[in-house]
Amino acid sequence: VTSYVASMKSRDPKAVATARATYDRMARSLDRLNAAGVTIVLGGDTGIPGAWHGWAEQYELETMVAAGMTPAQVIVASTSAPARILKLADMGSVATGKSADFIVLDANPLDDITNAGRISDVYLRGQRLDRAALRGRWAPSGAGSRLSAISYRLSAPSAISYQLSALGALSYQRSAIGVLAP
Repeated sequence: VTSYVASMKSRDPKAVATARATYDRMARSLDRLNAAGVTIVLGGDTGIPGAWHGWAEQYELETMVAAGMTPAQVIVASTSAPARILKLADMGSVATGKSADFIVLDANPLDDITNAGRISDVYLRGQRLDRAALRGRWAPSGAGSRLSAISYRLSAPSAISYQLSALGALSYQRSAIGVLAP
C-alpha cells in the first residue's frame, strides 16, 4: 500500500486533475442513481494493479458514503443486495436457514462506515474462524509481497470472502456476507 500511495504522489498533476474530475462525475452519478431508487451493488475492481482484495472494497464503502449514500444503504449494497441480484438465497443477511457467514465488528458501521474494517470475529457456516492461525498460514514470502497486503488486511467483508476462497471455503464471486454490529 505504501508504494502505491508513493506512486500516486509522483503522478502528473494533469492526470491527477483528470482522475479527480472523473471521480467527481462518478460520485454525482451514484448519488443520482441512488436517489432514483436504483439498486446499488458494491463491486470492487480487485485483481488489477493497485487494487488489493479488501482494501479496495473498504475504500469503496467509504467513497459510496462520501458520494451521498447512508452507511445503512452502503451495508445493504455490500451484503443483501448482491446476494439478491445473484440469487444466492442462503447469503447476504443473517437469518434462520441461511449460511451463517458473517463478521462481528468492534464498532458500529452505521455511526462511521470505516468501522466496517474493525473486525473482531469472522464466522463461516456458523463456526468462528481462527484469524491468527490463518494469518500465520499466509505469512508473506518477502517484504513488499502482494500476499502480505492481502493476508494482513482482513478488513472488508469481501476481503474475508476472498481469503476464505483461497482455502477453498468460498468462491469470491459467489460471496455476500452479512454484517452484524454490536
